[in-house]
Amino acid sequence: MSEDNNEFKLDLNQDDDDQTEANEDDALPKLPLFVAGSSPRLNFSPRRDGRFTAVSLDSNSSPRFSRMSPVQFGTSPLQATAINGKTLDDLMKAADAASSMALCHEIAMDADFKISPRTPLEGSIEWRIKENMERAFWSILKEDLEEDPPEYHHALKLIEEIKGLIVEKLVLNSSESFRSKINAALDMELIEQQAANQTLDISHYSNFIIRTLGQLCAPVRDERIKQLYTITDTVLLFKEIFKTIDLMRLDLVNFTIEQARPLIQQESISVERRKFETVLQAQNGANLLKNTKEWLFRAKEKCENKNTASSSDNSEPIRGHDILISAYIELLDWHEADDKYPETFLLDAERLHNLKTDCETLVILSSVLLVTFNSVGSAFRGLIPFYDSLKSDIETLLAEEKSKSEALFERIALHTIKTANESLNHREMEKLDQSTEDVLSAQIKSLCSNQNPIRKLILNRLLNYVKFGLESSQHSNPSHLPAGLILIQKDLFKFTERYLRLTSYNRSVFSPYYNDIIASFYNSKE
Repeated sequence: MSEDNNEFKLDLNQDDDDQTEANEDDALPKLPLFVAGSSPRLNFSPRRDGRFTAVSLDSNSSPRFSRMSPVQFGTSPLQATAINGKTLDDLMKAADAASSMALCHEIAMDADFKISPRTPLEGSIEWRIKENMERAFWSILKEDLEEDPPEYHHALKLIEEIKGLIVEKLVLNSSESFRSKINAALDMELIEQQAANQTLDISHYSNFIIRTLGQLCAPVRDERIKQLYTITDTVLLFKEIFKTIDLMRLDLVNFTIEQARPLIQQESISVERRKFETVLQAQNGANLLKNTKEWLFRAKEKCENKNTASSSDNSEPIRGHDILISAYIELLDWHEADDKYPETFLLDAERLHNLKTDCETLVILSSVLLVTFNSVGSAFRGLIPFYDSLKSDIETLLAEEKSKSEALFERIALHTIKTANESLNHREMEKLDQSTEDVLSAQIKSLCSNQNPIRKLILNRLLNYVKFGLESSQHSNPSHLPAGLILIQKDLFKFTERYLRLTSYNRSVFSPYYNDIIASFYNSKE
């Protein structure tokens, strides 16, 4: 397998056979997103005693966003095999496009996006296999070094692999002199001669490796480099050196992403649209964008029903813009299954789910605070710290239980009453009378139902607020805040800003598809 198969790259360039569009991507960077791990890949090779042992190494963990290396089928019959009318080469190109699109999308949407190593879930089969193989590998190395005389075969492989990682993955291409210095210091021919003559001093070479890593690492790794100097066990030192190299490679790729982010954000819309088209072409006549069409059709019907309800001779025709905004609003009050999200939000399904949850949390928060204010407002008028503290406590209670059960709202009611009475007592005022407590408790507990009139009112006001933001040309928070949402103003601003950023980007990428789908609704009637 070639060395390139160990590389994970953000390919922002169009496929080689599409020369027309490829030129548009020439200015985009290739990001060397490597496969990072904390231990070598284990292969089997024979020992002198005839047993087979795990000896060779390569990185084996993958980053959070990973993909299979391209499969070369050559002239195999597999290459001509059609799946839904598409060859395996076509499907591989589609998979590659989807992977590039996902990474490009994350970098453009998330200002804090970083590549992080993927680790198997503790206790899983993958985790147990990985642990056992690594333990076997390092145990064999320990046995080799403890033999008399020591067996250096595996240790030499480790040094050679470390040298290759440093020279090829950590040293910049422009640093030829530094690369030559490393090659001279870690001359494998000389090291092999020393091992054969039993004059090899592993600590001499390990110290050089540590010094070199110290020259190449980011400041955040300085403390780790210092710790390497304190390790006297050779096997443990090799393990920690590999872990350090993996961290440094991770630092390097995240630095590359940060440097390339402005350019990626500038070009991401056109790149993502082309990659999405490549994925669609792989569907080959299947019911393309089925969920998206159903989503937009529901929005169209909602707009038509609204027009009918307020019909007049001067009613304006429904615009595609109105349908799309109505569709975006539905995503915050989503009643379909998660797998029914529009295909155009495939990469944002988790974001949409989180935004919907946050929307529900804001509605419950505002509803509880509004009910509380109406019940005991005279005693707490102007006490913003009281409502801020109560809001924070309710947020904690809501975060602890995802199901939003009756028991949760009962706890919220008890805590609200307790907090109110503590505040009154602190100000030397009479606590709430029993009837007020009973009414407040009943009103809060009734909020458990999403059909509660107060909760429905707050949701409607929140969605209208977001809708005003969607309709504005600047896609920014509206200046006017609806009544009942004042107490969650800061949270609402942040929430709306996140959602407007998501929908604005989505519209920029997929508006051609939306326009065609909406136009087809009316063309089919003609």
